[in-house]
Amino acid sequence: MRNLTMKTKLLILFGITLAGLSAFAVAQNQDIPIWKQDLQNMKFGGENLSDDISALLTSMQGIQAEESAYLDDDKAIYVSRPNDLNEKSSRRKIADDADYIFGTQGDTVLFGKNSRMIGEAGGSELWITDVVSGTSRKFSNDVVNWASISPSGKLVAISTLDSFEISLFSKDGVLLKKINGNGTAPLFSPDSKFLAYVKLASSGLDLMQGIAVYNIETQKETILTVEKDDYEPIAFSPDGRKLYFNSGRGQGLVSDQYKGAPFQTPLWVVDLLSGDVKQLDSRSEKGQVVFLQRNSIIHSSDGSAMISMAGDGLGVINFNKDGDAVSAKFVGPNGTNLRWFKQDEIIAYRTKGFKGKYWEFFSIK
Repeated sequence: MRNLTMKTKLLILFGITLAGLSAFAVAQNQDIPIWKQDLQNMKFGGENLSDDISALLTSMQGIQAEESAYLDDDKAIYVSRPNDLNEKSSRRKIADDADYIFGTQGDTVLFGKNSRMIGEAGGSELWITDVVSGTSRKFSNDVVNWASISPSGKLVAISTLDSFEISLFSKDGVLLKKINGNGTAPLFSPDSKFLAYVKLASSGLDLMQGIAVYNIETQKETILTVEKDDYEPIAFSPDGRKLYFNSGRGQGLVSDQYKGAPFQTPLWVVDLLSGDVKQLDSRSEKGQVVFLQRNSIIHSSDGSAMISMAGDGLGVINFNKDGDAVSAKFVGPNGTNLRWFKQDEIIAYRTKGFKGKYWEFFSIK
């Protein structure tokens, strides 16, 4: 990071990756969408609804499927049910003028609005809305660059744009704790007992200091990595024992010291018990990198697969029992609101088709 401008450093911190990091995934044929090049026996919904998934959706019409909140093109947040075939008439609007959804948990949605720039970096006001009542309120007076809601639904962590402080709140907005030192991009563990984040220096050119994890109960911070090119924790493993993060190590994009280095992928993992850190190969058979995006990652129940919006499409990475990535591929177009429709079998997410946005489905079986 030594020779980057402050603006570039901040853009990396806030998840606005360099050129979308699409340079990681150069298509073999620019006329074919990158995800189609890895397509293998996928079954899509929407306008191409396959018979088996169509039958499944029809059979589930009597089931009260969970509502899902999503941001549409009109900057409004709506909720609908993925198996609702009459979604356009039955969806509900719960918020207006939203710029970004930071996270959802149960009936709670955290979102940003009234985005603005402070110096060379961007942030937004943080708002919270209740899916059931549709009522929204401003959560914090700070300009926030990232916010995260705990899996328990009881805690909210935010990182502020002006001071780079991470603060822990109750869902009701009561400040519980300011975490010592500077940081950004907070991420809760599956049991809601830990926070992972990017450790930041208080001043100087070397802003990023690696990845840290914070024990909410003991209030103890543990430094996991000290590489200044580690810029984003993206997911814990389902059992909470591993932390996946994106890094610029070896990319030739982040530090001059890596110029001329062999091309590598940005996905790394740290074992939280042993402290071991290793790089994972998230390249598909065609050499395209499946770049995982935080806030859009779901796991199989046994931890053998991670599925995510991956920059150029919907990506899947499979792991062996030792936690090594053994395969990666793009399986669908890009979208939002990734979730299991049927655990470990069928995924639903929103994408944009020829007739507008709709719920897309595919089977990973």
